[in-house]
Amino acid sequence: MNNMNYKYIKIISDIIGWISCMGILVTLILNFYYETSETVLFNVGFKITDTSLVYFSIFVVILFLSVTISHFAKKFVSNH
Repeated sequence: MNNMNYKYIKIISDIIGWISCMGILVTLILNFYYETSETVLFNVGFKITDTSLVYFSIFVVILFLSVTISHFAKKFVSNH
């Protein structure tokens, strides 16, 4: 593969990484909770269960793979 192909692979991998990152953020935002009670002042957190957990896990794996591919593609571009 020539240098131009690695450049395109890096760009595509970066785009997929950004989309995956946005998916993670949306999953966290949609599963955010804030509750108050009389005994405790407040609880804040994320409750990720069922389908959201599957989506979150897939987004994390895709993000890890895209960052890894982007890193190696950048190395190949700079070495050639």
